[in-house]
Amino acid sequence: MELRALAERANRDDLIQFVDSRIAQVDAKNAHKSTKPTKSAIETADVAEIILANMPVNQKMTATEIQNSIPALVGKSNQRMTAALKVLCSTGLIKNVKEKSKSYFVKA
Repeated sequence: MELRALAERANRDDLIQFVDSRIAQVDAKNAHKSTKPTKSAIETADVAEIILANMPVNQKMTATEIQNSIPALVGKSNQRMTAALKVLCSTGLIKNVKEKSKSYFVKA
């Protein structure tokens, strides 16, 4: 939109047509995008639910400690655990406490 305004101020009809055609292309491309969650996002949400249901309250634990204490999460990767914990931290359900170089998670 700002590019179109610049082209109009410069009285450049060729640029106006070019910008309009590019905007139409981007809009057409975005119309076909899927809004459903990815497989990875679904798995991360499932792990987050398991963590929230099974994590003890007011106990500092690392991602690995959480993973080892919950049998349903033993086979999951540490990256998946960290992603799920990050989601829970962003919603405020779990706090991230950093001590020295370790990151601990506490269920509030």
